[in-house]
Amino acid sequence: MTRHEHQQAPLRRRAEEILEAKGVPPEEKLADALEQIIHELQVHQIELELQNEELRSTRNDLEESRLRYMNLYHNAPVGYVVLDSAGGIREANATFAEMVRRDRAYILGKPFGEFILPADRGIFFARAKTFLKNPQGKNLELRMHTGDPEPCHVSLKGTLLARKTDQEQPEDDELLLTITDITDLKRLEQDNLLLQKQLTSREKEESLGRMAGAIAHHYNNLLFVILGNIELALGQASYDELLTQSLMQAMEGTNLAAEISSRMLTYLGLNTKNKIEI
Repeated sequence: MTRHEHQQAPLRRRAEEILEAKGVPPEEKLADALEQIIHELQVHQIELELQNEELRSTRNDLEESRLRYMNLYHNAPVGYVVLDSAGGIREANATFAEMVRRDRAYILGKPFGEFILPADRGIFFARAKTFLKNPQGKNLELRMHTGDPEPCHVSLKGTLLARKTDQEQPEDDELLLTITDITDLKRLEQDNLLLQKQLTSREKEESLGRMAGAIAHHYNNLLFVILGNIELALGQASYDELLTQSLMQAMEGTNLAAEISSRMLTYLGLNTKNKIEI
């Protein structure tokens, strides 16, 4: 018995059982050749009906599976794009169409570079040849042109899809691009960078404040020494009017310097209890 005959045997048994249930006598009870031919045709007809029923069931299962796959494909959280060897788009899912704010029908057949932000096209074209030939383990980040003020930052990963003709001769390979929207991640990185700059600036300001405070305190100590010596000199130069006048001018200048130092300490929010009072 051939393989085909082996596969057909269960169908024939089922067909004969159906005929017998309808009251048609089995084949061995038929004496007339014409009736035997009719019997064979009836069995064959039922076999075909059973085959059609199985085919319809298989077709429905395949259609249901296809619809489930297409639903998953078009509603995936990442974009899928199939490119030919020249970088043209042969297939794209709805997620990618939403990324670039284009109708899916418009996208098909267009060069992939058309949807890259002009400022980043050079990056893609510089690496496209090597990326298309051997994408394994490579990752490419660039911005997609959406028409909005803010572009869409994406990460590209590729997988080669080998194609065959009917003669089993290899054609140009296709490239499946997995496109992940990383716009929120890039925005978070920028926010973190800005925060880091602000913290660094704040730390610099605090460091400068501490240094300025230390200088001001040291400056005050020097003024104490200067004023002390001026007071001693005034006590010994009371008989010399010109010298006394010079020392008084020196004391006024020192008082002014002390006032400036006091204001600096107040501005910095440092303790001013030890400021000079004349």
